[in-house]
Amino acid sequence: MKPEISIIIPTYNSGIILTGCLESIIGQTFKDFEIIIQDGCSTDDTNERVEQIISRYPEIKISFFRQKDDGIYDAMNQALEKVSGRFVYFLGSDDRLHDNNVLEEIFNNASNLFYDVIYGNVYGSRFNGIYGGEFTEDRILNDNICHQGIFFKRSIFDKVGLYDTRYKSLADWDHNFKWFFDANIKKLFVDITIADYADGGFSSVKFDWTFEKERIIKYFSLRKSTLPLAIKVRYYISAIKTALKLKDYIHLQKVLSKMSVILFHA
Repeated sequence: MKPEISIIIPTYNSGIILTGCLESIIGQTFKDFEIIIQDGCSTDDTNERVEQIISRYPEIKISFFRQKDDGIYDAMNQALEKVSGRFVYFLGSDDRLHDNNVLEEIFNNASNLFYDVIYGNVYGSRFNGIYGGEFTEDRILNDNICHQGIFFKRSIFDKVGLYDTRYKSLADWDHNFKWFFDANIKKLFVDITIADYADGGFSSVKFDWTFEKERIIKYFSLRKSTLPLAIKVRYYISAIKTALKLKDYIHLQKVLSKMSVILFHA
């Protein structure tokens, strides 16, 4: 019988922190899940620690895969090929589910399961407490929804695609744009703290200039509702400044071309 949720944990040399992450899942009162650990060929004791957990909790379905990857989002994509659950959830190896009732609060409410994407809050020192709340079309341009706070139906990745591995630390923001602006994808915010976010992970310390320079154009290519011309121009000017800062003149031409279209069709 297939589980309701596949929980994916990408790892690389995570042995010292992984046990706490796994135990926060294993301790859940809702048990209809599988855990998939997608390891990028760690050189520490990650493998041994996973074997210890598997032996300690034989009743929990835990799968461990070692495979070279091109970063965390490539590892997440690789793991998606192995899931059997109806829903998918990604948790960093240094993150934790917030308490033992998180999964039960989400998945024992039958009305929640009607939705394709369910998202909530996360807790972290980086945010001085709780981060999240309900997102709007305006807000998602400048704020990202943490992947530790999102449950996806597996079919979402067939509809909008996998993570774009060109973006090394913000591919989840790019992916969030795609499903958030898709009118055929049913999304639900639940005011629940889902995970404790560990500051210092890859995405929190590595700025993704590739995504940043493309963020404005991507946003306006997906957003269907209208914005005042002055606001659009302001955002495009911000994109121009980023392209100039990076001395990326090819991208600068793209931004100027897009900006000319909105000006001459205003």
